[in-house]
Amino acid sequence: MISYTNYTDNLPANVGGRATGPIVRIKPQYQDDRGIHEHENVHVAQWYTGLLIGCVAAGLMYFNQIDGWPLAIIFGAMLHPLATTSKDYTLWKEVKAYREQAKHYPADRRLEFAGYIATQYGLNISTEDAYKLLTKD
Repeated sequence: MISYTNYTDNLPANVGGRATGPIVRIKPQYQDDRGIHEHENVHVAQWYTGLLIGCVAAGLMYFNQIDGWPLAIIFGAMLHPLATTSKDYTLWKEVKAYREQAKHYPADRRLEFAGYIATQYGLNISTEDAYKLLTKD
């Protein structure tokens, strides 16, 4: 998976990293934090999934001689960002990313991550419910 990581302090105070498409921005103090890198890589993979859907749709349109196939690629690239307007999708994508992040620390930080999910994304979920999602098999 192709991505580009930039280390910058140009992120909100309560954010350690952020992925926008294949571009990842991480605060310099987290440069050696494997967990946060993997968290953002999950989001990059989610973006690529949308792009792949758009490319498949474009290919089908092209081979069936349907006009507008380039728009399908553009829509695919926008699929993940557009989907984040859904609270259900945002919950799903963050649970997936924090589950991956949690694998990269010696101590169990899932309760801490559940607190982030409950407070940082406007999802109207309790820390307890977020924790249940993070620990669910």
